[in-house]
Amino acid sequence: MKTNKKGNTKMSNTKKIERTGRTDAAVSPVIGFVLMIALSAIALTVLQLTAVPVWNEGVEFDHSRSVQDDMQNLRSESIQVSATGRASTANLGLGTAYPRRFLFLNPPSPSGTVSTGGETVFVVENAVATNNETADYWDGTAAEFPTRSVVYEPRYNVLSDDRRVVYEGTGSVVYVEQGDGQATVSDTVLVSGRRITLVSVDGSLLKSGSDTESLDFVPLSAPYTSVGVTGNDTENILVTVPTAVSEERWNELLAEQTVGNGGYVADISVDEDNDVLTVELVSERDGETIEYELRMAKVGVGSSLTEEDGYYLTAKDGTELTAPGGSPVSLVVQVRDR
Repeated sequence: MKTNKKGNTKMSNTKKIERTGRTDAAVSPVIGFVLMIALSAIALTVLQLTAVPVWNEGVEFDHSRSVQDDMQNLRSESIQVSATGRASTANLGLGTAYPRRFLFLNPPSPSGTVSTGGETVFVVENAVATNNETADYWDGTAAEFPTRSVVYEPRYNVLSDDRRVVYEGTGSVVYVEQGDGQATVSDTVLVSGRRITLVSVDGSLLKSGSDTESLDFVPLSAPYTSVGVTGNDTENILVTVPTAVSEERWNELLAEQTVGNGGYVADISVDEDNDVLTVELVSERDGETIEYELRMAKVGVGSSLTEEDGYYLTAKDGTELTAPGGSPVSLVVQVRDR
């Protein structure tokens, strides 16, 4: 190395270049670390906005399927109470919870509401009791009875809220409704062979939240009391029940009960303007009068339940209804509500 001024100047320049190189080397890891943090933050944000809703949608979908199962169980318990006269309980999960996810945020837990629908009526028309005493009440005129449905409505964060799961008590059918679409998820016991089963659901119910609710079904007029009935002299028995299920679906539900398939249902029609189903049952087959077993019951859920009082007397089948002059005869009767 030269020791003149020019050489000293060169040495000074060299030192400056080396010092600048060490500074760049120290800054590079810092920049890389900041970039990693930024990229990680961006990735987490993308996952929060895209993946988390997809994961939560899966949780909500599973809950939706679970609610359908709960509503079908609710239907089964209602029918069981009608048959046995013993109170029973059905559980319904109103909401669910998302699993905890490290580094991610979840919206509030989904919730839901279960309630009874507005009061409607079902009607039995042209049914005449085969027992002459009972026929004083079941005389072929239209008999009308109040009933309600049980409705579940969810409040989801991802899935659409325009869905309902409905149990139509008298038609004994559960269906799911979303927008303009509808699907039934149960069968029906409305008509089975020559048996007609009608359940009146009573009560005022309104519960909301995310927890599992226990719904108590109590007998208000149960167990069933079967009444033998036939059509009147000129007309078939008509059973009209409130429904929001389509005529096409009711034709599928009752297909095995139709005359063409060896059953007794002559016609199925749904008045969509008034939301009622009418089922017509044949009165004769091969010249013989058809006798049906009419089973009716009333169950309650929630509050404001209405008990049924005695409405008419009827002699038990097989009771001797005439007596020789001057001879006493014991007559056994039953007190029945509507």
